[in-house]
Amino acid sequence: MGSDSLRRRLTITYTAALALGLLIFAFFSLMTIDRTLENTLDARLATTARAFAATAVGHISGSKVDSATVRRLANELGIQQNGAILNNNGTTAMQSMNVPAAVARVARRATGDTITYATVAGDDGLRVAALPMISGSGGPATIVLWRPIDVIGDYERIAVTV
Repeated sequence: MGSDSLRRRLTITYTAALALGLLIFAFFSLMTIDRTLENTLDARLATTARAFAATAVGHISGSKVDSATVRRLANELGIQQNGAILNNNGTTAMQSMNVPAAVARVARRATGDTITYATVAGDDGLRVAALPMISGSGGPATIVLWRPIDVIGDYERIAVTV
């Protein structure tokens, strides 16, 4: 009877250790997926922000972007991504839709020549990239792009159910 009891305890111990190991692996896998998806989203936002800047820089007159450039910029945005060019004097040179207040705050914090990233509250959250630039009229402006991050949550839900 003693060997059956020992065998049962060892089986339970090994099963518990395996289950714990699998839970730890799953947790770190989800963290890795989340970080990878966020980095991919940031890279897409950065690429679009730089293309946006290259297209817009010579086409801001006064504090507005000409209509032909607005159409080109809208095409660069693609699906599910929004953008705006905010002049540092508080005016909007161009926007694809109304700029949420939280997105505008990220744009105001952006300095230098590097892209500032942030995740802000929204319907399901928004990932924001803000890139300061000097407009064609010589004034400082910030390109700000944002898109929903619900796609990250969708991938995480799929990973959890698999």
